[in-house]
Amino acid sequence: MDAFVLDCHPDPTRNEMVLWLKAARTGEVVAHREPFAPTFHVASRTGPHALERVQRKLACIPQVELDMVDKRLGLDHQPTRVLRVRVHTPGTFRHIARTVDKLGQHRRLDLYDVDLRISHQYLLSRDLFPFARVAYDGQAVTLQDHQWALDYQPPELTKAKLEAQPATPEGNVPSHQDPLAQATLTPRTPEGEAIVLDGSEADILEGLHQALDQVDPDVLFTPDGDRFLIRYLRHRADQAGVPLQLGRAKDPPAPLRGERSYFTYGKIAYQPRVEVLHGRLHIDMRDSFFFQEAGFWGLLDLSRITSTPIQELARVGAGTAVTAIQIDRAKREDRLVPWKKNRVEDPKTEHTLVKADRGGFIFDPQVGLFDDVVELDFASMYPGIMVTRNVSPETILCPCCQGDPGALRVPQVGYHTCKRSGFIGRALAPLIERRETYKRWRKERPEDKARYQAAVDAIKWLAVCSFGYQGYRNARFGRIECHEAICAWGREILLTCAEIAREEGFEIIHGIVDSLWLKRIEPWADAE
Repeated sequence: MDAFVLDCHPDPTRNEMVLWLKAARTGEVVAHREPFAPTFHVASRTGPHALERVQRKLACIPQVELDMVDKRLGLDHQPTRVLRVRVHTPGTFRHIARTVDKLGQHRRLDLYDVDLRISHQYLLSRDLFPFARVAYDGQAVTLQDHQWALDYQPPELTKAKLEAQPATPEGNVPSHQDPLAQATLTPRTPEGEAIVLDGSEADILEGLHQALDQVDPDVLFTPDGDRFLIRYLRHRADQAGVPLQLGRAKDPPAPLRGERSYFTYGKIAYQPRVEVLHGRLHIDMRDSFFFQEAGFWGLLDLSRITSTPIQELARVGAGTAVTAIQIDRAKREDRLVPWKKNRVEDPKTEHTLVKADRGGFIFDPQVGLFDDVVELDFASMYPGIMVTRNVSPETILCPCCQGDPGALRVPQVGYHTCKRSGFIGRALAPLIERRETYKRWRKERPEDKARYQAAVDAIKWLAVCSFGYQGYRNARFGRIECHEAICAWGREILLTCAEIAREEGFEIIHGIVDSLWLKRIEPWADAE
């Protein structure tokens, strides 16, 4: 049948991956199962004897398959001999990886591809991605789509919103001990009428189970599903002795990710646990950054290009999505992704540090009220610099072009840039092209304006974070020297733009990083 990839997830009880497919014509949803062994790789810093020792240690584990292969580590140009470890029991994958890391005393061995999501590994191994058009014959899934296609046909998905009202005493915070007073399932269609369920708690839960079967939504939206609603409904169903299944298959017994609190930028942030469904997509409208910023269609477009199932993507930030695109590009170039980044900042003299450690340029604004002001704003300026100036961790200060007078130099800082194409540019160029195309199509194709606008809004956040992530200490493919080079190019471009504006008969009212505000001072000055 002609179908779309709806979702995928591991089934640890059977050591299988489950791929959910939705028929394009009939709307039927089927689950395709097949065995899958996630893989990680081990490289040695002390020579091949260390890998041989690891191989001997792991050979006694029956569910592990071992062999030696040549792979490019991270952004290396040349391949390196590494040990490939296939684990046929996905539930023990992380435990075995940590055991290997411990064998190397956490410093003699480098591990790769360890924290790639198993769903991502599976999709890459089968050359698939979420919401891809495929052909399915009951045994094999064949791709009929292109991941970065611009003019693709999105699947027709049925959607519904689930809400519940606990019988909470006035002034109290709802808890799992409060009985269920009412539940509402609202199909998200123009003609859809809300199904309101009330009565006894058992009747409400049984009615909800039947309503989900009747409406059979592909996507289930909740206002607070991760923090409260999903666990609350399951707890009340257990208390009432009523079977409740929110997904198309048995709901997972544990969350995809546990809750946690962490300290960031001077404050403590809370991240709720992630409640996913099987065979049905659960989107928490409150705790999804991308849903709030770009809506469902923005999420769907990002899910395709990041190869990340939408239930996982809905719970991450823009930085994680940028990393997912870079990882996807790296794996499709047959590169290994480091587990723990261990690259430190290159030593610098105090003089170099003073020149390099600066941000964007700012013109002090003139104080006053001005009319007929022209605003110039660069589209995706910093991502564009990374692409056009070839800024990437392996191109800045590369050893192969050191001393080459023909190598491109970063203004003010003096870093040289490799003549070979950089990985970051290759990863970001399709993203920038996609955003520019959709910005044009939202005017040319008004019938699909909402979908294109959603994709533009989603990609905007990835473009912003792609620059900042270069200075983040834990970025897989980041480097502080790249961050410094991008800022230097940005200052140079803004200053050059200001000079052009003055030559064209304008004065600078204000300027900040990638924008200028100009005032006409010559009668012949033309803003266009």
